[in-house]
Amino acid sequence: FARLARDVNAELQQKMIKQGAMSVCLTVLLPPPPDCKQMEDAVYPRPGAEPEDRDCSESLLLPEARLIAGAVASWLLQHVDGYSWLKDRRNAGTCRSMLFQLHHWRDQLIEQQGSISVLATVAPLERYASLYLVLLSSLQIEWYIDNFGVGFMAALMPLFLSLWSKHANVV
Repeated sequence: FARLARDVNAELQQKMIKQGAMSVCLTVLLPPPPDCKQMEDAVYPRPGAEPEDRDCSESLLLPEARLIAGAVASWLLQHVDGYSWLKDRRNAGTCRSMLFQLHHWRDQLIEQQGSISVLATVAPLERYASLYLVLLSSLQIEWYIDNFGVGFMAALMPLFLSLWSKHANVV
């Protein structure tokens, strides 16, 4: 899959995007729906709810598959269609899952920072988070408000402020 995405010409890569290659890549990277629901509950804590599980070990599962999926997604983002795919309203749930996972990883991202100048120090979790932030930063604020609402974005604002103020590798 990775070699196919890298070795084919631009026209075939665009065809891969239209046929759902970005969906496949992000399905490999994102948590399963039950885990995503728990991450959503942490963004909107309810009175008397269990405290958030801060375990980030899910990022260590299937590391090769995740790295390949991230590489393929990165290659496909060389085309405008890769970003256009993300802007499609039908993919808002994927964006929502990325935001929940970033929120879940927030403490780990600050505590275990690698350095872009020494790529080996950048852990997989930080690489996935960087890919998510690149993808999500392509969306405009109007898109977020139309698809998620002001309340949702207000709940996530502390996450973005924390990452921008405390993390050395700005995306």
